[in-house]
Amino acid sequence: MRKRLISVVLFAILTGFMAVPAFSQADNAKTKNKAKGNDKLRISREFALFSFSYIEDKDWQSADHYLSEAIARDSSVGFYYDLRGNVRVAERMFKDALADYTEALRLDSTDYDAHSGRAKVYYALKEYDKALIDLSFVTSADFTNAENYELKAKIELLQGNCAEAQADMEKAEKLLSQ
Repeated sequence: MRKRLISVVLFAILTGFMAVPAFSQADNAKTKNKAKGNDKLRISREFALFSFSYIEDKDWQSADHYLSEAIARDSSVGFYYDLRGNVRVAERMFKDALADYTEALRLDSTDYDAHSGRAKVYYALKEYDKALIDLSFVTSADFTNAENYELKAKIELLQGNCAEAQADMEKAEKLLSQ
């Protein structure tokens, strides 16, 4: 676990996702001035990064904790809400996941992952009309995700829309065969 965490941090440093401390005095002075504005973002990214190793281990509670810490430090990053929504779905905390996906969409209404995630939560909560709204948005713009077409077909079938369900299942099968 610790070895994986170290590799995640090293990857983050190398890709610029996490800041590396400056070493010269001149660099330190420049960094301190810049860092005041960037500390909140840097720290929130570090918490989000820690969550990845817990997600990989399926330790949902710890991942949720670190993502909540990231959000507490910078609530303007929709990706954190989207990712925490995914974690909360895994924890079967559907209402909390719904709130996270909705907040991610408030920050970026075109976030396809948040629309897709929220549709799955609406489906789990048996709010099919709301799920179809999100799925219609996603499938109208992203033609590559068979899972969204399959879920849309399931809902349409439940609502008695057999022709629409069949059309979406055919789209899903076509995508899966590619």
